[in-house]
Amino acid sequence: MNQLQRLTPRLANDDPEFALAARMWDGDVLFACGEDAMRMTVRGGRVTEIVEASPSAQAAIRIIATADDWEKLLQPVPPPFYQDLFGAASRHGVLLLGEPEVVFPYYPALRRLIELLRTSGGGR
Repeated sequence: MNQLQRLTPRLANDDPEFALAARMWDGDVLFACGEDAMRMTVRGGRVTEIVEASPSAQAAIRIIATADDWEKLLQPVPPPFYQDLFGAASRHGVLLLGEPEVVFPYYPALRRLIELLRTSGGGR
């Protein structure tokens, strides 16, 4: 989870694809793994903060996975159905939680964020 805090603001805010997918997004995303969690705050389509949080903290979007699932999801070449959050959620133990009208308008931004973490070594 520490890689998420260290890498995400720079990676996301400097990436034109993320900027396009996240435009006008104001919200919070909780990334949780066991007893560890980070809350990412997005305002105006920019990541403004990533802080440690409780795994039970409230957020509009929550992504919860085991350490093994996070490792597979963030591999440079992920195994089948770990290439995408939706695939990992539908075929593996990853939970993608939130109201559909909150999650899916910004799903492309979440997907791009995962891609950025993969290419930066965020899965190590």
